[in-house]
Amino acid sequence: MNELEEIKTADSLADETAETQTNDSPAEEAETSEAEENLEKTEELPEDSEENTSAEESEESASPDEDKTESEDKTSEEDSEEKKPRSLLSKIANSVLVAVLVLITAFTAYIMINAHHGKAVSIFGNYVLRVTTGSMEPSLHVGDYILVKKTDVNKLQKDDVISFYSEESGIKGELVTHRIVKVNTDGSFITMGDANPMADSLPVRAEQIVGKYSGKTRFFKWVNSFADMKKLIALFVILPLTLIALYEAKTVLKLSVQVKQENDEEYEQRKQELIREAIEKEKQRLAEEASGADKEKIDEPRTNNEKEND
Repeated sequence: MNELEEIKTADSLADETAETQTNDSPAEEAETSEAEENLEKTEELPEDSEENTSAEESEESASPDEDKTESEDKTSEEDSEEKKPRSLLSKIANSVLVAVLVLITAFTAYIMINAHHGKAVSIFGNYVLRVTTGSMEPSLHVGDYILVKKTDVNKLQKDDVISFYSEESGIKGELVTHRIVKVNTDGSFITMGDANPMADSLPVRAEQIVGKYSGKTRFFKWVNSFADMKKLIALFVILPLTLIALYEAKTVLKLSVQVKQENDEEYEQRKQELIREAIEKEKQRLAEEASGADKEKIDEPRTNNEKEND
């Protein structure tokens, strides 16, 4: 009897366990299916969200860069447009300055050569003459350059200093600058040098007169002082070399400034590239952290379900 009872109790226990297993299996299957669906949804959602966020971030990051590049292009174009007129104006100004200097130099040389040979050269109604004798000492010295202005002969009077072409023997046709000591009734003039003991032998007629003395010019005397060999060396050797050195220094300075600007631009570009790379790395890191967090959230229900099943 005891054996039969033990057998029956064992059979009943086996039936109960089978029934519990059959009853529990649908619930477990439902739970597992729901967990799998949740996993699939959660796996799909982060991907979409990551794609959207990455796209938005890329658009946001791209739009400022595009704006920067467009603004930089506009500014560079504006700078180039502004530099073109400036460079053109500077070239025109330099060429005009050089032309003016050449003309002044040539005209000065022409006047000095003619004055040295005793010929009168008119400059806006004034003649530049060179004193070659000491007949007018101490008023006029040898080597002085004087200005003689055209004037009305009828207005000339005593003590005026005039320049005229002499007709005396020995100096005929040469320019002479003497003082009027007497006005003749026929319109001619008696002249005499301040340093001479007597008046000129021949009177001066109106057609001989070049003009009336109006003053000295120190510029031509200063230029004439460079006739000395040392001054000529300084003028034609040292001065050109100095100008060339200054020009070369200016070009070197421009090149150094240009190289510095190029280096600054390269440094700025490299800096922007490094910033972009750092931003991209930070985005990747944040995306990996977000995906890791999502996976942890997904793994938590699994562990909880496993613990409940256990």
